[in-house]
Amino acid sequence: MKKMIKPGVMVLVVAILLIIWGSGIYAKMDEQDKNSYRYYYVNGDETQLLPEAYDPEEETAEYMLQELITRLNDEQRLSDKASLLPEGVHIDSYEIRDTLLHLEFNLRYTQMGRTREILTRTGIVKTFVQVPGIDSVEIYVGKEPLTDTKGQTVGVLTEASFVEMEGSDGDAYSYDCFTLYFTDSTGTCLVEEKRSVYYKRTIPKERVILEQLAKGPMEKGHYPVISENTAVVGVTMADGVCYADLNRAFVDSPLAVSEDVAVYAVVDSLLAAGDAQRVQILVNGETQETYGENMQLYHFYSWNEKLIRQEEEEISE
Repeated sequence: MKKMIKPGVMVLVVAILLIIWGSGIYAKMDEQDKNSYRYYYVNGDETQLLPEAYDPEEETAEYMLQELITRLNDEQRLSDKASLLPEGVHIDSYEIRDTLLHLEFNLRYTQMGRTREILTRTGIVKTFVQVPGIDSVEIYVGKEPLTDTKGQTVGVLTEASFVEMEGSDGDAYSYDCFTLYFTDSTGTCLVEEKRSVYYKRTIPKERVILEQLAKGPMEKGHYPVISENTAVVGVTMADGVCYADLNRAFVDSPLAVSEDVAVYAVVDSLLAAGDAQRVQILVNGETQETYGENMQLYHFYSWNEKLIRQEEEEISE
């Protein structure tokens, strides 16, 4: 004979199960919350960033900035890993400007080798953009802005400035200053935006350009031209043509910009890199696609100067 479970017992069992299940969820959520921040070291060979969980006692900008800067300045080299700042390099001062963190380092910063400096710079930005209210970092050495090997000012950096920086090859990283094209508030013209990006040397720079374009603009008054869900399926270069293969989000999720602006934002951004003369856009490998109603993607598109808003026009607004 089967034994019947009384309704009251059943309710109690369900309640206990729900409590246990809920406790597991909250425990997991608490664990995730505790590990949501990262602190960075450099491996023993000084070729790779090593993340480690960081659990601040207070999640306020002032507390975290003070603690992180003190920790970076005071930390010594460990047996299996190195502190993010090499010996003798330290942060002299900082200033918060809206959502921008201005960091001033001492002059020893310039004595780092190329790979070590890129790793340090990456770790610095990844560390401080976690701080509540901080979206970007600007690095100064002494009273002068940090410059690259060509003498150009590095400028404002965000986490998007660094693409797949993990790796063990000491010469694995590339640096480029790309010219990207977004749009203004009218959505009818292209506006130029310079962006410094650090990425693994094995990644084609055309892929990096397209991914940065999908991330959207960083400058005030500039607006995105393609959906942030646009992903790069593949990029191929042949006979002066760049074949940019994008996923369906490019055509299925258009933004409130004119059709030619969206297409030529991709084309001009790729051609500005200087390695191609024409661009063909594919969608999941297919060329027989149309962007909007009029832009046939089977065409080979060339540079379009007419859509680019000139600097004089920007100043007059």
